[in-house]
Amino acid sequence: RSPRDRFYSWVNLTATCMNLVRSTPVCKRSMRQQYNAITTFVDASNVYGSDRDHAAVLRTYRGGLLASNTASAQLPTMEALNIRPNARRLRPQTQADFVAGDERVNEHPFLTSMHVLFMREHNRIAEELGRHLPEALRQDELIYQETRRLVGAEMQNLEQVYQKRGLHRTVLFPLFTFGAAGAFALSLSRLLGVVTTVA
Repeated sequence: RSPRDRFYSWVNLTATCMNLVRSTPVCKRSMRQQYNAITTFVDASNVYGSDRDHAAVLRTYRGGLLASNTASAQLPTMEALNIRPNARRLRPQTQADFVAGDERVNEHPFLTSMHVLFMREHNRIAEELGRHLPEALRQDELIYQETRRLVGAEMQNLEQVYQKRGLHRTVLFPLFTFGAAGAFALSLSRLLGVVTTVA
């Protein structure tokens, strides 16, 4: 913060930094970088989670399907999956919070809708495989893994189309490049989330 800062200088003259609580820093680095809680690969880990334990919670273990709200085909809630909410977070979790592969699923409606879309896509493909595979291959694990592979491939295809059309950060803000610092990428994602939510 600078005393010449027209926006923040009047807020608190003794403040030397801004506490951004949404991101966890990587420790012991000369430059602040954000910790990535999910894998950086385009592997649909935002749908399935980044570890076996989380993936197991999201499964029904019937027909290769992912858990969903049976009444509305929405994401399951913590209550539905019998998960205890963490009340010690800055924004305490509740029993009504959605559960998906990425814990940020409840941050804003657009992100939640993307999780719903890919959960439904997984279940659609799993049901199709269950109908069309030979009887001997209609096993939960086989259908789940094959569907997971196909959804991951769909995400990779979407990413390639997105990049080929030039729809990356440099189009939105010419000052940013793919080599931009994590702080800029984080800020951009927050801004787009707010703009998308408001618009």
